[in-house]
Amino acid sequence: MSAILVLLALLSVATLASRRGSLRTFVDTAATPLLIAAGALCAPGVLGVLSAKLVGELQPALAVGVTWVAVMTGLRAGATNGKPSRASSRATTVVVTASVTSVVLAAACLAVPGLLGWAPPVGPSVWLGAALVVGGAMVGTPPVEANETVFRSRVVSLSELVATLGAVAAITVLPAWSVLSPIDVAAVVVGSGLVLGLLQRLSGGSASADANARTIAMLGLVTLAAGLLHNAALPSAVTGLVAGLTLSRTSLGQALRDELTPTELPARIVVAFLVGTLIVFDGSLVLVGVLVAVSQLAVQLVSTSWAVGHSPSVKAVAAGLTSSATPLIVSASFMLAGLPGGSALLTIAASAVFTADCFAVMLTLVARSRTAPGLSTQEAQT
Repeated sequence: MSAILVLLALLSVATLASRRGSLRTFVDTAATPLLIAAGALCAPGVLGVLSAKLVGELQPALAVGVTWVAVMTGLRAGATNGKPSRASSRATTVVVTASVTSVVLAAACLAVPGLLGWAPPVGPSVWLGAALVVGGAMVGTPPVEANETVFRSRVVSLSELVATLGAVAAITVLPAWSVLSPIDVAAVVVGSGLVLGLLQRLSGGSASADANARTIAMLGLVTLAAGLLHNAALPSAVTGLVAGLTLSRTSLGQALRDELTPTELPARIVVAFLVGTLIVFDGSLVLVGVLVAVSQLAVQLVSTSWAVGHSPSVKAVAAGLTSSATPLIVSASFMLAGLPGGSALLTIAASAVFTADCFAVMLTLVARSRTAPGLSTQEAQT
């Protein structure tokens, strides 16, 4: 009963905070690091506001939350952005190069504790898995100028698609079951996502059907899939990403994306808080996460300069640092599934997201202070 009350309280606060207004603006820019910190402080090993038993009882709800956010991410990642153009080809080059660089830098960051004489934070398989999940998912969205909105939307979709592929690839090096091979585990998870997408098309009706029916069908299927995979010790977030991608190119998927978007922010708020309660404090893991975030800032600066053809504005870089849902939901899902090194991966991802979002908040405040009253953003940047 206490777990249900806590969950209802979290959902109520998240829904109120997600409404339009000044609070919504604050939530968009600063909520994730504050929620991760709040969850970590409430954890059983710190202030003990939440007991270990209560945190355990909330884990199935967290599995549903990460799956729901994953479906939304997949729907957005596969969104159509018009016919292929020179801008889309350029976007592909930017994102692929930034992705590879981010994964390589994430792997390099994992070597730093060993170079400092500390105990290696993770083993070889977790090393590669963490590089794929955290590095690939921290690619972000290299922002561009306002007159290139088509290019920007293309970059957003490609960045999240690359992060999804990194998550799927990570399953092959982080097996959940000792009975199954890594390839078998990946096949089961990806296949579950395809089945989830197919069932949603069959039960959710067409794009012209009732919106409430589609939403209820999606909620029921996500809850069922998350529960089954959680009990089977498999990462449900990756299944959600695959399901979202499967639906994204259909008229039903486009309708779902519009209808379910208002639910994404409340779900992310609850997920960020609950993720904080699961963090294992370890100096080497936190250091790796911070270093990944710093290296990601460098990737953002270089890739954004490349994308726009000149030095990016402070506001543009801040906007590109805020894509933090994917590393959190994937790493949380791996931890909930009991994957080897899942707790270490979650701590690294949470530390990286916390640091990157703090950078984004500081850069946003700097950009606002540079914009004088009465001037447009473009005038203030010239």
